[in-house]
Amino acid sequence: MRRKSSLSILKPYLKPYRLQLTLGPLAKLIEAVLELLMPLFMARVIDGALLHRGETAFFVSRGGQLLLLVVLGMLFSFTCQYMASVASQGVGTLLRRDLFAKIQMFSFAQLDRFGTSTLANRLTLDISNIQFAVAMLIRLAIRAPFLVLGGSLLAFYISPPIAVLMLLSIPLAAVLLTYVMRRTLPLIQEAQRGTDKLGRLVSDHLSGVRIIRAFNRSEHERSYFAASNRKVTDSLELAGKISAFMNPGTVLVVNLAIVAALYLGGGLVQNNELSPGEMIALMNYFTQVLLAMTVTANLVMAVPKTLASAERLEEVLTTEAELLVEPESADTEMPQNFDPAALVQVEKLTYSYEEGARPALREVTFALHPGENLGIIGATGSGKSSLARLLQRFYDPQSGAVYLKGHDLKTVQAQEIRKSIATVPQRAQLFSGTVRSNLLLGLEDAHEIAAAGDEVLWQSLQIAQAADFVSAMGGLEARVERGGRNLSGGQRQRLCIARALVRRPEVLILDDAASALDYKTESGLGKALKQLPWSCSLIMISQRIYSLRNSTRILLLDEGELVAAGTHDALLASSELYRAIYESQTQAAGEAEL
Repeated sequence: MRRKSSLSILKPYLKPYRLQLTLGPLAKLIEAVLELLMPLFMARVIDGALLHRGETAFFVSRGGQLLLLVVLGMLFSFTCQYMASVASQGVGTLLRRDLFAKIQMFSFAQLDRFGTSTLANRLTLDISNIQFAVAMLIRLAIRAPFLVLGGSLLAFYISPPIAVLMLLSIPLAAVLLTYVMRRTLPLIQEAQRGTDKLGRLVSDHLSGVRIIRAFNRSEHERSYFAASNRKVTDSLELAGKISAFMNPGTVLVVNLAIVAALYLGGGLVQNNELSPGEMIALMNYFTQVLLAMTVTANLVMAVPKTLASAERLEEVLTTEAELLVEPESADTEMPQNFDPAALVQVEKLTYSYEEGARPALREVTFALHPGENLGIIGATGSGKSSLARLLQRFYDPQSGAVYLKGHDLKTVQAQEIRKSIATVPQRAQLFSGTVRSNLLLGLEDAHEIAAAGDEVLWQSLQIAQAADFVSAMGGLEARVERGGRNLSGGQRQRLCIARALVRRPEVLILDDAASALDYKTESGLGKALKQLPWSCSLIMISQRIYSLRNSTRILLLDEGELVAAGTHDALLASSELYRAIYESQTQAAGEAEL
């Protein structure tokens, strides 16, 4: 079965611009007709000039008619350009809207598979290629072939023997076009993949530039980037070298035909079988055909890039979102130890980031009750952050389930999950704007924003131990730079905690979100979180036992498995691993004091 063209994805985006797609080429077609009539008109003027010497009226009349043709051609050309601009920009806008919306629906696993840089390139470079293609379609896709065909027919009308030379040049140019397109398409696709890799390298380098310099790896990074950049350059250079034959090859073919036409036409003019005006008209038609074939060559050169971009956009737009809301069935079998009083229940949760890889979590089971303060500890790579992401359904587990207020998370709308569960991730992420705009980020509608007045915002800042430094900055309207660059790591973390608190969630997950806080500030944060003015269960993930020692329960993870659970004192008595972690941290703290 023949594969459907990737360009078919553009149909729904072109549909709203049917008027522009119809009137634009039509206007360009009329302009092309006028352009084809110009040489015939000039031939009549040249041949008639000898018969009407000294007749000013003749030249004024013909000059006026010629000016009219030029003005009409210009008006139709402007009309086409306007239609092309409206359609191409409109199609690009719609594509960007749908592509961005589609990306927002992707799970974290799908985002990981595509990669940030390639998605950014598809939203920008690939859509720009499609916009260019739409504009060229309206402006030149009909005009150029029509000029080739119309110029050839009118040349036949004037002199069939000379027109045959023109027709012979067209198949030769077509063969050249086909060869170039077939050779360059794979090279352009390879270059686009290389550009995605370069984007990832640049992003990684800029985000980790301090570490790279601290470890004196700048030269290594330059060499690695240069090698990747060279691969992209080689692909584009080879495609450029092949494409470079296109225009001169087309010009050579048509100019050889023109030389032959001049040789043959000169004899016809001497024998009075062809007038001078007609000979000039023929040369004009040859030139028009030459220019039209050159434009066609450039259009064909854009086809591989357009096809590659369409395929990349199709890949995103046709990818089905993995995290779909499933219908809840009354016959759903609940786990044997299901606890209806639990706010969150995790049942035999198993998850692996890649098929066949070691599970990040394996058979994890626990429950979180209203008002409970749950701590989660474990070594790096034990699955703590993975568990936090699964609790918010950023990923779906391979087996097991997460229940929120008695409902399988797969049957709960994403908005409801976000309202009930707020998380503060390891990396504090702030956005360019003000303190207020960052705090209000998690609120979805005007009603929620109106309800979160200044009193609520300041209360959240106070709980997060951020009120003092925000006041010193100038209050809620204080400027926050991109990524919170004008704030310290601890200040960024506290603002992120305040942002989560503004939503008044039923469950608050702090995923190592206090790692940059000093002990005094962290202690004040812990006390404030225990006295929240609304019912909220807390899940605090940390590698520091000091941060979790007062939790109602502590879960100990090791290599993705839940190996122990209990209070701080109970785990010290029963868990050798927990005791080893405690002793190592206590010893390290004592040495630090010394």
